[in-house]
Amino acid sequence: MFLLSEVRPSVTTKGSMPRPPLPATLPEAHARIEALWAQNEALRAHVAVLEARVERLERQLRRDSTTSSKPPSSDGPQVERPKRPGTGRKRGGQPGHEGSTRSLVDDPDKVVVCKPSRCDGCGMRLSGDDAEPSRHQVTDLPPVRPHVTEYQTHALGCAGCGAVTRGTWPAGVDGRAFGPRVTAMVAWLAGSFGLSHRDIVDLLGDGFGVTMAVGSVAACERVASGAVRVPVEALATAVEAATVA
Repeated sequence: MFLLSEVRPSVTTKGSMPRPPLPATLPEAHARIEALWAQNEALRAHVAVLEARVERLERQLRRDSTTSSKPPSSDGPQVERPKRPGTGRKRGGQPGHEGSTRSLVDDPDKVVVCKPSRCDGCGMRLSGDDAEPSRHQVTDLPPVRPHVTEYQTHALGCAGCGAVTRGTWPAGVDGRAFGPRVTAMVAWLAGSFGLSHRDIVDLLGDGFGVTMAVGSVAACERVASGAVRVPVEALATAVEAATVA
């Protein structure tokens, strides 16, 4: 029988991996070629996928506010925008332009009365009230502290039969560590603002004093998704059945 190993011996060069032995027979050589051909085709397909991914990423890097709908604030320093021609007008409100001021609330939480005690002209002591005092309001956020409710289930023994009965949680308490408002906040931050789980954890901790693990963010998202599943499915059905989308 003709042996391929007799044609070319196995060679190992210094610093490289040992070359596998050549097939001993022609059928084995054919099988080896078929396997290498299949491996080559798989590598070609993988390279094509990677090239398409690189092209897509490069295309995304080239996108800015001048070539897409991205806002100018997302542009990097390398983007040069054409300068607009000057209008010759000064900055700020123009003559004849109707200005806008912040509307005042009718029921402020706190009112600080500022009255002068003496006349700036002669120094005489002043008294009375101004019928129309000048008003200025400052809006601020109150200090936020999480509202924590603790549920204690007591186990009590019966004096008659000796059986021990433990109390049950009220309706709506299912053992989860976070209530509906925190759950809704997590879903809002993730769905409407697209924050990452880590960013949500940081925001809740720094802004609201709520300590939460990254895994709890995903749990809150699942609860919120389950809560809106029925109305969302009903809305989808109504939209599909509508005459005009």
